[in-house]
Amino acid sequence: MPKRALLYIGAVTALGAVILSAALISGGLAIDPFFAASLMLGAAVSAHKVKLPGVNGTISGGFAFILLAIGKFGWEQIVLMAVVTALVQSCWRTRQTAVQVAFNTSTVVICAVFANGFAEAAMPGSEAAQICLACLLLYVTNTLMVSLVICLLQRGSFTTLWDTCRFWAFPYYLAGGAISACLITGTGATPAWLSLMIAPAVIMVASHYRQYVTRALATA
Repeated sequence: MPKRALLYIGAVTALGAVILSAALISGGLAIDPFFAASLMLGAAVSAHKVKLPGVNGTISGGFAFILLAIGKFGWEQIVLMAVVTALVQSCWRTRQTAVQVAFNTSTVVICAVFANGFAEAAMPGSEAAQICLACLLLYVTNTLMVSLVICLLQRGSFTTLWDTCRFWAFPYYLAGGAISACLITGTGATPAWLSLMIAPAVIMVASHYRQYVTRALATA
């Protein structure tokens, strides 16, 4: 493994571990029935993955539940949601090394915490604006961090890799983010009911997007 890639992976994994440790010892990680239901549904949805063409990675609907956590729970719950959804996406029916799983999970944790903190500071008092901005930040930061590690490992062009990753991930984030934002901000439902509404919608998006990617590659 190239030295720069090793340093980058180590730094990201270490930062993710620090954030998770801070969430666990903060004393604010309350797991009530509403959050537990959301967490389980988020894990189930994260198992429905779509492989992104041209990029050695997948995308899942777990980010929609991270948006739910951003809108309805504290930062500690956001971290736990990010960890669980990322672990399921990384481990379910795949063969990844412990290093890959740790890096992928840390990446999602870092992106989730950054998106939440920035959106909360930039759009105080507006839940709808916060969710929309958080979705945009999740999309940008996640595709950027994933593209960078692939670039360092393969010694390829970062610009080309990021363009490919952003191109294929954008429709999924747009559809999933729009559905999540509308349900989170447009209804007065509890987080558990929101999870029950978001889960089938995001699974449907994943199914249709998988077909779209398959047909697009077949006709290319």
